[in-house]
Amino acid sequence: MIYKISIKLIIMIIIVILVIIALVYFLFKSEVFADDTFVGGTPNVRIDHNEDIDNDGNDEKISLLTYEIDGENLYILEIKNNFLSKRKLVLKNFEIDIRFCNEPIIDAGDEGRFVCLVGYVGVHSERAEIIEYKNNQFKKIYFVKDEFKSDNLISDAPNLFVDSQGNEDVQICADNRDYENDPLLDFFRTCYILSDNNEFEFASKSNETIQPEAQATGFIQ
Repeated sequence: MIYKISIKLIIMIIIVILVIIALVYFLFKSEVFADDTFVGGTPNVRIDHNEDIDNDGNDEKISLLTYEIDGENLYILEIKNNFLSKRKLVLKNFEIDIRFCNEPIIDAGDEGRFVCLVGYVGVHSERAEIIEYKNNQFKKIYFVKDEFKSDNLISDAPNLFVDSQGNEDVQICADNRDYENDPLLDFFRTCYILSDNNEFEFASKSNETIQPEAQATGFIQ
């Protein structure tokens, strides 16, 4: 009797071990534990947004986290699918702050959905980045002009804004001061349109003038 119980116990232990091994393998295979940073603790600033970014029918929790390490800020984009699956991406070249664009998630229809981020760099400029999240992976979307590619868009007006209007003609524009005229009132507006190969291609550049009685339409009011 003791011999039979021991055999059953050994078999149960082996089964449990195999199940644990299979579960751990599945989690690592699906990159549930994959992470680009292991920063712990409570962030100094946390901005959350809930929206379905991977088009799976369920909202993801999309967070911008700011940590202070050795007197410098570390910015992280975190996307959480559930209590097990969480991905983080360190955001570099942001200096003062980071936040979502006027449209946090750009819906480009069949082209996908993208996270839009903006933050101050220096005293008078803003920097925007567009990041695709697909198959549990991050990918930066590039801005292309005259065969030159950049992973960010800069505005020293500062005014950066996204205009999708619920269709696939997604456009992002940046204003920069015209120092050959009056830099307080005159500026250039450069716009990029999302192409079929998921790059923002240069679309137009126009001369604009701020009316003294008008308010800014971008992030700075």
